[in-house]
Amino acid sequence: MAPGVRQSVVVAVRTLFGVHDSEIQAVLDQIRPVDLKQVFRKRALESHPDRARVLGKCSEELAGEFRSVAAAYDILKRHVGARSRSLPQSRCAQAAPPAKTRSAHAARPTATDHKWAQGLPKRHLRIGQYLYYSGKISWRVLIQALVWQGQQRPCFGRLAEGWGYVSSEDIRNILTHRRLGEAIGEAAVRLGLLTQYQRDAVVGMQKRMQRRLGDYFVESGFLSQKEMDEIVRKHRQHNFASAWIGDDRKRRAA
Repeated sequence: MAPGVRQSVVVAVRTLFGVHDSEIQAVLDQIRPVDLKQVFRKRALESHPDRARVLGKCSEELAGEFRSVAAAYDILKRHVGARSRSLPQSRCAQAAPPAKTRSAHAARPTATDHKWAQGLPKRHLRIGQYLYYSGKISWRVLIQALVWQGQQRPCFGRLAEGWGYVSSEDIRNILTHRRLGEAIGEAAVRLGLLTQYQRDAVVGMQKRMQRRLGDYFVESGFLSQKEMDEIVRKHRQHNFASAWIGDDRKRRAA
């Protein structure tokens, strides 16, 4: 993470995009107001408490999530606006070409929908990062896949209540006193309504029940199942080699 980025901005990116910490800076570097608005509209629709019955989720938890999403959008809107005003004119011109030029090349990738063409970083990568850095998918597709995966995650409050860890009243209390960007499980532990062990158990179950990121690319037609299986194999080889390189560097430095 680049120095000078406020913690509230980091939390806002996590809340709105649901990306891993290693991807936060890339989001901040690439996101533009129009893309931010699109992501917010989608997340607002996914978290609005009026849709609790349709989504099959807890209305109280959705209400807290919706407030966090709205607050995150306000923070990022100010951040992106301030960054755009500080950009040199030449860079602004590249990011927003004249209307007639844009219409003539509408099919070209935008600044937020590019494919990486500089080779794989020699470090441990998550599967989504590997797909992006290997040029298999664009940045926009990666963000869409991460948002999709987040939608597949079961409701933390419902799981915790189903296991008898908390009551409906406890969940309302957690959502009322949850801080901006704070995960519901972290808030429950802070408030003394869950132990760290219980929180970890529920999060572990969430992860086991969550769909794999690769399913998105296969079901959306970006990749065939055979291609995805081959990518998974190469991804494991890459991470194994990266771990060996990292260990070798540590030995040399010692």
